[in-house]
Amino acid sequence: MQMLSPDLLDRRALALIELTDYAGKPVAAPAELSGNGMRFFAKGGGRYALLEAAGFESYTASFASAPALAAKTLPFAIRIANPVHMSRLAEIRLPRTADPADRGKPESLFQPLRIMIHPATAAPIPATAAAVRVTVVHKTNKKLVGGALVRVKSANGKFAATGLTDVTGEALVIVPAFPISFTTGGATVEDSLAATVTAVADPANVLLTDPADLATILQAGSLPSPIDPDKLASQFAAPPGGTAIRLSTRRVESVKIEWNPP
Repeated sequence: MQMLSPDLLDRRALALIELTDYAGKPVAAPAELSGNGMRFFAKGGGRYALLEAAGFESYTASFASAPALAAKTLPFAIRIANPVHMSRLAEIRLPRTADPADRGKPESLFQPLRIMIHPATAAPIPATAAAVRVTVVHKTNKKLVGGALVRVKSANGKFAATGLTDVTGEALVIVPAFPISFTTGGATVEDSLAATVTAVADPANVLLTDPADLATILQAGSLPSPIDPDKLASQFAAPPGGTAIRLSTRRVESVKIEWNPP
């Protein structure tokens, strides 16, 4: 794995992290990555080398041969100052496979761990994308739900995207490379596609905000605790049904949906 500083050449790197946006493009905005005993080195182009982690000191110090270590899954935080990106948590399983014969495998040290960074509500929407602004409220008390994972899926199953709600309970979900029109049969052409939207959240990590208190909270700069959307997606299945919407490149859909705590 190539390093950019001579003083790093005598140490074994643990992994390469690559931050991408909803369209799979590198996130070039500076990010702060942090975790227990972790040290990262920015390589540019949305890539970060993980050089140290708690429990892997002997591994990183032994450049010639790798000691046998039990695999561990370690969490870390990704914070991005650019307001068009959401911060998040992520996990990495170490050690990565160091055998060059396995370099094509996703868990290989020679393959980057790709982590998607969700768009914030201030993110620009490309003309070639469909987008939905989703506000999530608690089903019972109607409070705004920050830290929810929003899923959008087209009725034909060909398009899907996700978003994360902020302190205002709003998420921007962007569906990239979306067609400008659809043939529905015969000569009928439509500029939108039926879809549904759902939301899930971990009751232990949501930020519930009374709409009447929102202005005060925004002024104080309160934010939901960063969440791991991948873990949310694996722990909470999308509820059945969902709220019906239309996806289109010609307009941005806005919808309010309810979250029913499990």
